[in-house]
Amino acid sequence: MACTCKETSVPSCPQYSEVHEKYKQIFYILRKLTELLECEVSSCKTGRQLELFDHYFRTEPLAHFVNDLPFVCRILELIPEKMSSNELFKEYYQKYLYLSGIPPLMLRSSELMTSPKDLQELFSVLGGLLFYLKDESHRQIVLESLTSLLSRKEQWPPCFVPLQRLKEAAALSLLPKIIGRFLSFAPNELYENVLKVCSLLAESSKNACQQIVEEGAVDSLLIHLVPTSHQKTLEIFPTLISEDEDLHHYEESSILIWILLKSLKGFTEEQMKIFRCPTRHGLWSLRYALKYFICKKKCKVDRNNMVAILLQIVQIFPNTDFVSSGLAQDVIELNLIVESESIPHSDWSVIKIIPCIEDFVFVRLLLMFLPHFNKPEYYGGMQLLRETNIIGSKMKLLTQVQSVKWHRDHQYKLICIVVAVFSQIARDTVEIFLAQKGIIKFMELVLDRDLHIEVHLSMLRSLMIVARLDKIKAGMILNRLLDVKAQFTLMDYCDFVLSKEVLDFKYQLAVGYSFGIIEKLYKRKTTLVNKRLMGLALNFLKRVRKPNVRDDVIVPTLPIMIFSCLWNILLCDEQNLQQFIREEGIYVTLDLAETCVWPVKVTALGLLAEVAEECLAAPFFITWRGTKNQRILPFLLEIFREENQMLGVKHTADGMILDVELPVMGVDQYEDVSNTLNNLDASPAISDMIGSCRSKIYAIFDLLTYAHQEDVAHANEIYKMWNQELSLRDQITKVVAENFFALKIGEVWDELQIHFERCGIRPLANDYEMLSIVLTRARKWGIFLQEKQRDILRAHKETEEIKENIFYMELREARLGQTLAACSELEYIARCTKDLYRVRAKRRQNLHLMEHPVEKTDPNILYHTTFMYDIMVNPVFDQILHIANVNVTEGKQAVPMSPWMRRRMQKMNRPRYTQIPPIPEDELWGSITAETCMNR
Repeated sequence: MACTCKETSVPSCPQYSEVHEKYKQIFYILRKLTELLECEVSSCKTGRQLELFDHYFRTEPLAHFVNDLPFVCRILELIPEKMSSNELFKEYYQKYLYLSGIPPLMLRSSELMTSPKDLQELFSVLGGLLFYLKDESHRQIVLESLTSLLSRKEQWPPCFVPLQRLKEAAALSLLPKIIGRFLSFAPNELYENVLKVCSLLAESSKNACQQIVEEGAVDSLLIHLVPTSHQKTLEIFPTLISEDEDLHHYEESSILIWILLKSLKGFTEEQMKIFRCPTRHGLWSLRYALKYFICKKKCKVDRNNMVAILLQIVQIFPNTDFVSSGLAQDVIELNLIVESESIPHSDWSVIKIIPCIEDFVFVRLLLMFLPHFNKPEYYGGMQLLRETNIIGSKMKLLTQVQSVKWHRDHQYKLICIVVAVFSQIARDTVEIFLAQKGIIKFMELVLDRDLHIEVHLSMLRSLMIVARLDKIKAGMILNRLLDVKAQFTLMDYCDFVLSKEVLDFKYQLAVGYSFGIIEKLYKRKTTLVNKRLMGLALNFLKRVRKPNVRDDVIVPTLPIMIFSCLWNILLCDEQNLQQFIREEGIYVTLDLAETCVWPVKVTALGLLAEVAEECLAAPFFITWRGTKNQRILPFLLEIFREENQMLGVKHTADGMILDVELPVMGVDQYEDVSNTLNNLDASPAISDMIGSCRSKIYAIFDLLTYAHQEDVAHANEIYKMWNQELSLRDQITKVVAENFFALKIGEVWDELQIHFERCGIRPLANDYEMLSIVLTRARKWGIFLQEKQRDILRAHKETEEIKENIFYMELREARLGQTLAACSELEYIARCTKDLYRVRAKRRQNLHLMEHPVEKTDPNILYHTTFMYDIMVNPVFDQILHIANVNVTEGKQAVPMSPWMRRRMQKMNRPRYTQIPPIPEDELWGSITAETCMNR
């Protein structure tokens, strides 16, 4: 059996019989050699060991066999011990190491499934030899073998282990940890090859990258950038760069560092504790490389790469010596140099910023450092920001008075970053921001309609974040906004957006943030006039309900922010509530609650529950109709059922209660209550009602049914739309919806009992008796509601049976068969006696003939043009009859023709049709004889 590889593959494919025979010899040699090397008394067996090595290499092995890998690994570990006493093994060991750099050879493809552990062991052993071997040439061969295994350039035959399998085995072995550790003290002669192996491992697997970083590889790579790193450890940062110095392996190291740092993105602070962060020595080396590219090479791309690596380190490793190493001060100075021409006594004064893409990236990276000064791990960072007044210098970007005249698009992006940075460090820099008139500059940007929407969006988002800080800091910002009458500026901006033909998602977010800020302002000062805001909010809601053709999909943030703003405004002023009702705000809100996503439903129903307290709202509630002609009660009950299904409440699809003890409890709430680690200081039952639609639906039901019962009844006398008959599902669901609050109270009492048990509290006898009575009543209440639902089902079933019996009775008494026969007879008489029916049939036939003319393909064929659509016969299509004379065969006499048959034949030979004389009907509808084949 020969291997099915291509002839052009390198090396050539061996025959299976040859390989199999050679495998038997090699297996015997390796097993015997391993036994001799492991023997404790081996001094007298050295000759035999060397003889086996000679015999092994005389077989000319192409590679190690996969099944021999355990012996191979053991021999690789044992021979270095022999080389210390006998140098004759050195030559054989080199050949053996070179042979290890060839992918192992397989006898069967199934060996890929059975040998992953052996391949991992091979890589672990080769990595361990880097520490164990003393000869540098042997280490070099090991590194070359690893490089050959992991970066195969030739096209190897499929009988060798594939490259992907080798990479997977290397990533799962101990090799990544060994290489990561070996980087820290690798000799200069081996460092380049070690970098190659480390890069190949990093590209093969994300898991391998993480193992390399665990051993401090990032710090080692940074340290080796400095030319004198192998001579001594830096005690202070080298401020001078000599002319003859150069960075070693910069490109390979920078790419590898970036790959390693990228593999750590998304890790939590707890997970990052196992990784070794760069030391101060490594950060100083990075600073040296940065200064090298700025001062000596003046290469802006490499300079940006170094800054990007430092930013990644600061983001990923929170415990880095960013401030104490002096790098934080360098970042501040570089940010200040961007805005001013130079800083005296600064190491970075040689930098000249010009409006180009490389310097734009450099400035943007520097700005992204500023939010990290606020981290508590970087102690002293905020003090640097306050002392250097970096916020004030960056405000020049907002007023476009900076020293560098950036391109318009670049300037917009830098403004967005500056505004975002302010929102993240505002807690400690609010005073500086207000002193630099930051609010006025923000409002000026809002009034500038020519700015890009990204600038407006980032600025409004930042103000929204700042307004949610603690009361003191947020109060300072809101008071300053009120002083400059920011609410009118924001309303003007919303009017500008509303007038646009196309409302894309960025403008929608900007308007949503504007309403959020206005809401904060009205909460801060309730005496503001807000009639204009009410109309603006309703106009936007109507635009959301019926968007323009080219508008983007509505972002849920926009209606949620508007509803929240209206909610707080309605609470403050009774006149606004009445204006909202008169301007059909209830209809708009219900329409959006019907069509929008779930968070919008929750906010809209909360607003409606507040509006329902006003008696004037009752007629608007009961006269609303949805897109499916759905009224208010079926709509609310449908939402109630949907939320029960979302929460996993034990109900049927029709709303029937399955668990009488927990009739409205969802899965998440049950897990919170059942969790023994939760002491129930915060009630899960109350928490469930905060973001729930069911509590709002209960409030609307209660207000319309009881609080405003007379108003609803009076309105129903006029509109007749409240007491409509509900479907069976709605009747069953209504039983639970009307008792939702009582069932929730029962859940709270149950949680209270569990809380007492977990905290070890024993209530007094009277309290315990009252608690037991309440819990028993709550359970009975669930049983009562379930029984009530069953009564509704029984009543509905009885009603359906009565309707069915009445229907069959009507069928028996109606004599429908006789009526149908009488109608058919009347139709037949009319068709036979009324001229109108005959004229209509004739006209219909003529129209059919004119619409579907017959194509005459053969003049010898007689075509029949009767339209077969509604003719009162059974037509047979696609049949051709050929009639020919029957010749009398010789041996038989012809049958004599009878006189009757002769007359029939003569009649058939006569002309069948003659010219049809015109009739009055032809004059009315037109003659069709000229267009048909009725003439012979």
